Formats: sequence, C-alpha cells, structure tokens
Amino acid sequence: MECAKAIAFLGVNSGNINDYIFNRLTSNKALPIILIPTTCGTRSEGNGFAVLTNPENGDKKALRCNAIMSG
Repeated sequence: MECAKAIAFLGVNSGNINDYIFNRLTSNKALPIILIPTTCGTRSEGNGFAVLTNPENGDKKALRCNAIMSG
C-alpha cells in the first residue's frame, strides 16, 4: 500500500522523493489509486501518508500528500 502511494505520487511529480519527504519540494498531485487492504487496523488506506524505508540505512520517513489518500 505504501509503495502504491509513492508510485502514484512519483507518477506525476519529478525529482527525488527525498526532496518531497524533507519539504525541499512540495506537491499535492498524484495519480488516482484504488487500494484493497489485506490486513485490518492500520488505516493506511485512509490517510495521506506513505511511510517509506531507505534501503541504505533502514531509516523510515513519511511522504505527506493529501492526493495519496484512497477513498
């Protein structure tokens, strides 16, 4: 779900995702997404955050954009 949100965001926004995570760039645009949760309780499908892990150091940060909230 988090990956789908990030892909929908990067599909219409150029640049490095870290620039958006650290607020060097901003955007409230994303491709439309439909998510089917397979677990209950996380509510990730109902918020505008995508928590992503940096594979180089394991650090987790959130991409924030209202457009990545599924409905």
